[in-house]
Amino acid sequence: MKRRSERIGYLRSTLRSNYLLVLLMASCIIVAGSSYGCTSFASYNSDLVYYAMNFDWDPEPEIYFELSTSGATGAPVFTMGFEGDQLPGAVRTVGMTGDGLFCTMQVFDTGDPVESREVEEGESCVFMPFYHYLWGCESFGDVREYLEENRLVQYPDPPLHLLLADAEGNAMIAEVGESGNQLLELGEPGFIVMTNFPNQWYRDLPYDEVS
Repeated sequence: MKRRSERIGYLRSTLRSNYLLVLLMASCIIVAGSSYGCTSFASYNSDLVYYAMNFDWDPEPEIYFELSTSGATGAPVFTMGFEGDQLPGAVRTVGMTGDGLFCTMQVFDTGDPVESREVEEGESCVFMPFYHYLWGCESFGDVREYLEENRLVQYPDPPLHLLLADAEGNAMIAEVGESGNQLLELGEPGFIVMTNFPNQWYRDLPYDEVS
């Protein structure tokens, strides 16, 4: 893999110079139609790191593309979101910083209702690590520490899970568990994938046996 300085420099220049290209490509995908299934991944099987997210959207809400700045590092932060009913402004679902921090937030479906409860001290609503990672962390280690210290509480409608990654080869999926956070780390064969079912159902199962 490329040296850290080379990868970070490439990511920063890509975000700054190709923001319009990213916007146009995403717009073309939206025009093409929806596939009714969100999928995101991080892959480390070559000299370049690949992040991706296919967003399955309702065609009615407006889609937003935003470029802001990390409060922790000053790096640019690119995010995509949509207009939601529950919260004011855009509900963000994927983002990446110029330092190579990447996060997606996706809905999953278990077929069972999810109960809501108040977030207590030492806990975090499941969507908060997304914002903390992209705007408040300097490294993957910072968000790992946050998740080890704060138990996630599920958002009831819709339930969510997160994929978090960086340019150094660190990646994991974070989910709410019955007795604590379920943190599923990147392993072999060098990529990690999250879609619309809980990954913890298939912990330790080879990816080609998941169905």
